[in-house]
Amino acid sequence: MSSTKTLRNELEMVDDMREGTAHILKGEFVYISGPITGTDMDDTKEKFVKVHNKLWALGATKVCNPIYFGKPPNNLSLNTNQKWEYYMKNSLRNLVDCTIIVMMEGYHISKGARLEKFVAEQLGIKVLFEKDLHEDKTNI
Repeated sequence: MSSTKTLRNELEMVDDMREGTAHILKGEFVYISGPITGTDMDDTKEKFVKVHNKLWALGATKVCNPIYFGKPPNNLSLNTNQKWEYYMKNSLRNLVDCTIIVMMEGYHISKGARLEKFVAEQLGIKVLFEKDLHEDKTNI
């Protein structure tokens, strides 16, 4: 991606943040990205579910949550016997169909989340950040 296109995308995102994110998420297919490997799974599940619920509340049509693909929040489970590469392949397969990726707090310390962000940027998927999820501009 050219630096001019990247700068233009970043400026558009700043304008969007000023307006609030609720209008951006309406009707979108959103992928949640954040640290999972090496974290306390109960705490991590809770954080992912919180973001998932917020995205629904803000109008996302579909939310792709790597903690549970297609499972209801009360049935969270991961097969922790698999290798990191297994989970990343599954995550990337799901990511490419999304229109927006939301980077959770701490994404920068996660190799997988950074990879997901990179892939999203290369594919032109809009990147938003958890801290910027607001219903209107009064929360910014």
